Amino acid sequence: MAHYTVAQVGEIWGFSAKHIRKLIKDGKLKAIKFGGEYRVTQEQVDEFERINTTGGNQTITTEDDSSNNE
Repeated sequence: MAHYTVAQVGEIWGFSAKHIRKLIKDGKLKAIKFGGEYRVTQEQVDEFERINTTGGNQTITTEDDSSNNE
């Protein structure tokens, strides 16, 4: 399993390493901390992209949706 640095993830997405660290700090991107540095797995990159993909024929439901059908 590949482990990317925040700089590598930033390169993939076209963001700065600082922005990637902010996503991690805010809990929007999962990461593993080795020593003083974060590593992000390919699975975590894929999950972030899946969650943050817009458009298409996606149907997004939340726990609150069922209560709105009264």
